[in-house]
Amino acid sequence: MVTSFIIYYAVWTTGRTILIRKYRSWEQARRNIDVVAETVAFKAILFSYGFYCAGTLLAFLYLLSIVHLHPTLGPLLMAFKRMLKDVANFFLFFVILSVAFIVCLKKLFLLHNQSYQKFFFLGLNQTTTWQPQKLAG
Repeated sequence: MVTSFIIYYAVWTTGRTILIRKYRSWEQARRNIDVVAETVAFKAILFSYGFYCAGTLLAFLYLLSIVHLHPTLGPLLMAFKRMLKDVANFFLFFVILSVAFIVCLKKLFLLHNQSYQKFFFLGLNQTTTWQPQKLAG
């Protein structure tokens, strides 16, 4: 956890130092953001933010492990984890059903479109017009 914060600080400081040397000040570099965005130093700064994010997530997970020891919050955390598993299962089934309905409707409309084109456009000559037939009765 601490290692990711150290890597973040080292990479961010290096990228910022390179930009300051090139553009003479941080404000000058920020004014030329279109040009700066293409440099390796700016990409290094963005890469360092990923390490900061990973460190923050690891710190949060560490704090959650400490919460397990609390007599009131520990059981609540266990119930919350079980609830998240149930919600994840629901969303999994929801996605599977949604994809199934999407595939079925696409196939249904594709068949409808093909039969419509075959009946109305391909079966008629250009010289004749379509007339509704009278029902015998």
